[in-house]
Parts: sequence; C-alpha cells; structure tokens
Amino acid sequence: MIMDPDCWDDDQLHAEAARRGAAGARARELPVDYYRIGYRLSCPLPLDSRPQDFPAPIPGIPIYPWLVWIGWGLEERWAALHNAGAAETVLRELTGLAGWSTFVDDSDQAGLITASVALWLTRGLAAANGQARAELARTADRLITDSLLPRYRRERAEPPADDLRRLQNIRLIPLFTAGRLAAELDHPALPELRELADQAVSLWVRLRRDAGYTEGVGYDGYLIEHLLEWLAVTPDAAATEEIRSAALGWPATTVPGRPDLQVPLGDVEPEMTQWLTVIAAVAATEPGLADWCRTVPLRAFPSAALTRMLAWPEPDDGPALPVTGVRQPGAVALRTAGPGTTGEVLAAVATPRVEVGHLHHDAGQLVLGWRRPDLDLRSRLSAVPVRCGAGLHS
Repeated sequence: MIMDPDCWDDDQLHAEAARRGAAGARARELPVDYYRIGYRLSCPLPLDSRPQDFPAPIPGIPIYPWLVWIGWGLEERWAALHNAGAAETVLRELTGLAGWSTFVDDSDQAGLITASVALWLTRGLAAANGQARAELARTADRLITDSLLPRYRRERAEPPADDLRRLQNIRLIPLFTAGRLAAELDHPALPELRELADQAVSLWVRLRRDAGYTEGVGYDGYLIEHLLEWLAVTPDAAATEEIRSAALGWPATTVPGRPDLQVPLGDVEPEMTQWLTVIAAVAATEPGLADWCRTVPLRAFPSAALTRMLAWPEPDDGPALPVTGVRQPGAVALRTAGPGTTGEVLAAVATPRVEVGHLHHDAGQLVLGWRRPDLDLRSRLSAVPVRCGAGLHS
C-alpha cells in the first residue's frame, strides 16, 4: 500500500465508506484474523450468542484472548455499516446481543470485548427509540451490572499493586467506554464509575507528563480511542491537550512513504490502527493534521476513523503540519520536511522510561528509514532497525 502522490478528496472518502458498507451488507460471516498466531476464523452472522467454541489452547498461553479480535471485528463491521447509512442493520444486530449470556472476556472479567460491545450499545441507544431502545437498555444494564462492575468492585479488596498496573490498557479501556454507556443510561453505578475513571484520567495525564508513561503509539492509540469516549461525557482540559499533543506528533514516526505504518519501536502491530482514529478525531480542529490524513491511503483507515472524517467541517486554510521532528514519551525522531526531490529520511530513537509490557526496555534502539523517489516504487521504501553497538537487524 504505497502512498499515492495525489491526496484523496471527499468524493473518494464517501466512495470508500460506501464500498465497505456494501461489503458488510453482503457478508454472512464475520472474518476474524488472529494474525499473531496465524489463525483465521469466521463466525456466522448475526452473532446472537457469545462465541465460545474456539480451537485448542495455544501452547504457552493458558487463556488465549479470542474474544478481543471478535470485538474488533464487530466494531469494524458496525462502523462500516453505520457510515454507509445501514442504521437498521446495526440496530438489529445490537438488539441480538440480548442473546449473549455474558459480556466478560476469556478470563471471565470485564475486558476488551466488554468495551467493544459497550461502545456500540452507546451508539445504538443514542440512535434508537421506543421498543428498540428499551431492549438495548436492558442489555446495556446487564453488561454494566453483571459484567463490568464485579471487576472494579473486587479492586476494593485487591487494588492494583502500583500506578503502572492502574494504567494497564486492559483495565482502563472497558472502564472508559462502559463508563460512557453508564452515563447514557444514567445507571445507578455511574457515580462510582465516574470516580474511578476520573482518577485514572488524572493519573494518566500526570504520569505521561512527569514520568514519560507510554505503551508505544499503537497501544496508546488504542487506549486514547476509548478515553475519548469518556471525555465526551466528562471533559478534562489537561487530558484533551495531552491527546492533541500526542496526535500531532505521531505522523513524525511513520515509515517514509508509508504514513499508515509506525516505525518498529516496541510492539508495533500494523493491524492496530486505532491511532489513526485518534488522529482523525483531533484533525477535526487541526487543519494541518487533516491535510496529513489525506496523504494516508483510505483503505488503511479503520472505519471508526472514516466516521470521524465524514463529520469533519469544511476544509480550512490552516498552517501545514510540520512533520520534521518530535519528542514522544517513548521516542525521539527527526525527519526531512517533505518528499521533495531528494526523498524522505527518518531517524527514530527509542527512549522508554517506564517498564510496561509493550515496550522493549532498550533505550537507544535506532531505526533509520528512507524513501527515494528516483527509484522504482517497489524499491523506494526501507526501514532498518539498528541496535546501537550491535550492528543491523532486519
């Protein structure tokens, strides 16, 4: 997916949304790509019961998180249908979630599948009325009461051991997104969820600013996508500015010629594109960032990002985004100002300051990337990780 030299326009954006919506309308199965382990499964649509028949356990992983990828698949499907105007199909499938026995994850506690479902129950409740809304409200109440609250109420007796564990994405993502669902319902547990979520937001901002807390762009983007859900009902100026600053800096660590890819510092999964959704959200008020988005191939964006871009205001003649250098919590990068005639060159250095699971504890890792326009497209792109003092690594 090499970057097209011509930026896409609004007509192409609408055409891409229509293409995905048509594909979703034709689908009779939900494809689920477990790219980490090389499995590809499919689930019959609609998913009126919680999936539970999975392959044999993965060696070395007693409880594999099968439901995470199913949740991502549902999010992508429902967003694609929504963008194409298929609201009735989305509401019908959301109503079918009443057949799920529970909304906990594979380890029997609130997790990422809980967040995926809560995200779209919130969307459904905002769009539905009458009997359809009443049915969704019953499902949402059950998700919050039976699947979400037990995890956080257990923490009263067994709180997270330290601040880093309090900020684990698998803990905060369901809290933020199901917290917004509780606000939509005016659920009786909203005050306790609000207290937990607000504490987490304050801690996240403080540790990012004071200690360089990060899990890398991919996982930060995943967390922030759901943090935006909570901020939609409980605004926080400091968190909003931290998100804006992060989003403005992420383009500087993309691979030259591949603006849809982050350089390989820490756990970078090309399939985790939530950071592009966050950028699309921030770009609504940052014309320069919106212009940068138009250089990213449309097919690279998740449908949630298309939702954001379809709602952008009319283009404004703001300043261009200076994609030349950045100091992120876990990296420093310098790059040429633009493709020009001499190509693009990037140097990114890992500078992690916290020990979290998705970062390599190897401050000093260097990645060099370049794009030469004088060569054939297939040979233009390169990204070479270099471990200082240890030679080259492909």
